[in-house]
Amino acid sequence: MQQAKRKKKRPSGLWQWHLWFGLVATVPLLLAAVSGVLLLYQKELVWLVVTLGAHIESDRDSHADAQTLQTLVQEYASGAMINIKAPSRVEPYWTIREDHSLTLLNTESLEPYTRHNWLLDAFAVVRELHVHLLTSVVGEWLLLISGLAALFLCVSGIILWWPGRKAFRWQWITPNPVRRSHYLHYHRHLGALISPVLLVVLLTGAVMLWQKRVQPLLPPQPVSTFSTAPKDVLPLTIAEAMSLVQQIYPNARPTYIRAWADGDGRQLRVRFRLADEWHLNGRTTVWVNLDSGIVSGTARSDKVGEARKLVNQLYPLHSGYGMDFIYRTLVLLSGVGFCWVLWTGFMHYIKRQLSRKRRHSNTPSKPHPF
Repeated sequence: MQQAKRKKKRPSGLWQWHLWFGLVATVPLLLAAVSGVLLLYQKELVWLVVTLGAHIESDRDSHADAQTLQTLVQEYASGAMINIKAPSRVEPYWTIREDHSLTLLNTESLEPYTRHNWLLDAFAVVRELHVHLLTSVVGEWLLLISGLAALFLCVSGIILWWPGRKAFRWQWITPNPVRRSHYLHYHRHLGALISPVLLVVLLTGAVMLWQKRVQPLLPPQPVSTFSTAPKDVLPLTIAEAMSLVQQIYPNARPTYIRAWADGDGRQLRVRFRLADEWHLNGRTTVWVNLDSGIVSGTARSDKVGEARKLVNQLYPLHSGYGMDFIYRTLVLLSGVGFCWVLWTGFMHYIKRQLSRKRRHSNTPSKPHPF
């Protein structure tokens, strides 16, 4: 009776679902977790290795930025459109984006950084692995399905672990030495420990992919017309258009800039980060039509509804980008821990299958009755 009392009863069939969901999703989840951990401190590593010594003045002149943008468009626009990222305290350099390659420019001389550019190429591959599994749309669907499976694994794992929670021991979190016979203990205990942060990271990642591949949770923001430039100054140059949008948000910082300087539909699109906004890239966008002078854009990110504000924070919560030191550290530890949980769970399954096979091969066969 006492032995039966001690024995914890796990939910019927749940452990089997947990096992098979884990086996199916282990490889894509492991690739996403490893690449995500490598990307977590990408900006700091680029600053140390590629752009060491780069800095940005706290009192940058917005007019000078507009002129710099004009120069960059003239020099680097390889076609009708160019993608630029303005300097910030985290990335104190101008960034020219072309396909998957980056060119980083000194904020004063506008000379490109060429020291150890291999790191930029390496991070470009890692990012493609994390976002697309190097397979574009197919990879995104695979990551979405795997992310939903990971959410199930996280919740079901907590349910399975909960009856034995009083047996939690820190020795299973930081084992020394690591023993193959204890893989299941490592898997259960560390999985339970990192589950709160892991749930946030997995849920935000799954929602971002759902928005992209299935349907947005919220309809697109309506675009309003702010003003129109006087006809006597049309058509606008890139510098003049940039000055116009900076007047609308004088205390905000431009982040992503996209310019169509040639052909039909010439326009400038600028995304702004407002003061104290979590999202370091901001979620407020302004457009300027260079030919008509019409200035339009979305509502300020601090004036939208609570649901929109929550959706706007998906990326910072998922990546830790722009969050404080404690949260980023927790995301890092949960990412490393998730890799270990996936690995120990998979290796425990392999070990158990090999043990069963050995037992089966050592079992003497029954003599034939005839």
